Amino acid sequence: MDVTLLSTVIATFVVGLVAFRFAIPLAVKRDWVDVPNSRRRHAHPMPIIGGATVFATWFFGLVAYGLLKKDWVVHNQASLLPILTSVTMLLGLG
Repeated sequence: MDVTLLSTVIATFVVGLVAFRFAIPLAVKRDWVDVPNSRRRHAHPMPIIGGATVFATWFFGLVAYGLLKKDWVVHNQASLLPILTSVTMLLGLG
């Protein structure tokens, strides 16, 4: 297995843990929460910033791997743009 890929996966996982650790209190503080009502199953306000945090973590991993393996970006350039566009559109819809 590629050591660069493994180190990027581990770093991305750690960044995701840290990002969620900060995103949840920020969402509660800024009132970016889904308030429970008759249609919701949760009993307490739930932060709604999770999708943006997942996107930021995923984007960090993509950029980190791209910076470490520049030839990977060149070889996969044709597929990276549609994937990045699709994921960004999904974030906007979410």
